[in-house]
Amino acid sequence: MKTKHFILIIGLFILGALITGCTEQTQVNDVLLTKINDKKNQDIAITGQEDITIKGDEPVIEPEHIENAFEISLANLDVKQGATFTIPVLTNLLSKDDNIIAYQFNLSFNANKLEYSGYGQLKTLSEGGMIAVNAQENGLIRVAYANISSLFGEGSIIDFNFKALSLGETDIILSDFKYNTTNILNINNSTITISNNDN
Repeated sequence: MKTKHFILIIGLFILGALITGCTEQTQVNDVLLTKINDKKNQDIAITGQEDITIKGDEPVIEPEHIENAFEISLANLDVKQGATFTIPVLTNLLSKDDNIIAYQFNLSFNANKLEYSGYGQLKTLSEGGMIAVNAQENGLIRVAYANISSLFGEGSIIDFNFKALSLGETDIILSDFKYNTTNILNINNSTITISNNDN
């Protein structure tokens, strides 16, 4: 249970950082880990979306070795100029035994080709959890999610909505994807082909 609580704290801390506009998630994690290591055998209280306190010894994260066990994908789409479309972030099968209670990632796109118009959590695997989405003007979106309950199933964990602005091909790229505290290496990015309405 200590591991699960510790992962949830990291998720909540990142959520709070995103909401307040933090731009360096790696540094956030390093600071959090340093604070916890410095308080071994003491009460730990961290305030994010809510207050959580862990009493007792330093939490320990056991290696999960899931870097290659899971795959995250974005679909390739053909869309018309001026059209709005949805691109889901897809995961392969997660089981409750995997104990995935948090994720974070960056999503980047060409803001001259695509216009971000929001995200959806309804009817995804993340429905009911706490999520923070920080969209920046340079075509970068930072996402963090945490929940007490484990994610399970396969399909979309979050949906992004875009508008196609100009003709041509453009990529939507996921980076720094983590389930809990583990980097996920199997990532398939998206190519969006935007064509003229007359075609």
